[in-house]
Amino acid sequence: MKIIFLDIDGVVCTDRTRFCYFDPICMRRLNTILERTGAKIVVTSTWRKGLTVNNLKELFCSGGDRWGCYVANPEPFDGSSIIGKTPSFSINEKEEDKKDGKPFGRGSEIDFWLDNAKKNGFEIDSYIVLDDDSYDIPPHMDRLVKTDSRKGIRKEDVKKAIDLLIGEEE
Repeated sequence: MKIIFLDIDGVVCTDRTRFCYFDPICMRRLNTILERTGAKIVVTSTWRKGLTVNNLKELFCSGGDRWGCYVANPEPFDGSSIIGKTPSFSINEKEEDKKDGKPFGRGSEIDFWLDNAKKNGFEIDSYIVLDDDSYDIPPHMDRLVKTDSRKGIRKEDVKKAIDLLIGEEE
C-alpha cells in the first residue's frame, strides 16, 4: 500500500481560493498522483481535528467547503482514497513532553500512524508527506514533497510525488 500523508492549507487549499475551499487545479494534481500510483490518503492537516474519516471524505468530495463558501464546480474526488487521519499531538518544547527526545508534531504523528498500521497488518510499500511546512516533519524529510504555501501542489510536486511513491518498484 502506498500512502500520502496530506496537509491541506498550502497544499490543496491556496490563496487562489482565499483559503476558503480546495483549489481545483491542486485537486486535479492530487487526483493525478492518486491515479498514477494507487496511493491512499491519511490526512495530517489541522482540518482533521474534530472530524471523522467519513467527514473528511465528505469534505473532499464537496470541494473543501468548510467555511460556508460557495464551491460552484468542485473537482471530482473519490472519497474512498481517504483511509485515515493521524492522531493529534501538540508541539511542546518542555523536556517532559517530548517523545523519545523529540517534540511531538507531524513527524511523531506519522510515526504513530505507521506503527499502528504495521501492528494491524497493513503493509506500507512507500509513502510521502505532502506538506508546505517542514519544521515538524523529521524524521520524514526524505519523503517530503514540499509544496508552495501560496500556490499549493505544482507540476514539479506531482512528478516528485509519483517518483517517490513508485520509485521503489522500479
